[in-house]
Amino acid sequence: MFFIVNDPGPWQSYVKRADNIGLPLMEVKQKYLKEQALFEAEQRRQYNEYIRMIKMVEEDLVDHLVLVFLVKVLMDLLQVQLF
Repeated sequence: MFFIVNDPGPWQSYVKRADNIGLPLMEVKQKYLKEQALFEAEQRRQYNEYIRMIKMVEEDLVDHLVLVFLVKVLMDLLQVQLF
């Protein structure tokens, strides 16, 4: 399940949001801390996913370079020229 987690923003603006007007201050505080924690967790999740993708690309690149190197060595051993 995917959902968008928005940054709750600074506390000074958060308490003035329409959905918080009229709520007890402690309820607004709890709501703010929960939204902030969800936002930060989503930011960490996205960062970790980005790092995972970068590592996959790096591994694929290394695999490709190793393969190219091995083909070159084999061709040199067999004294084969491509061009």
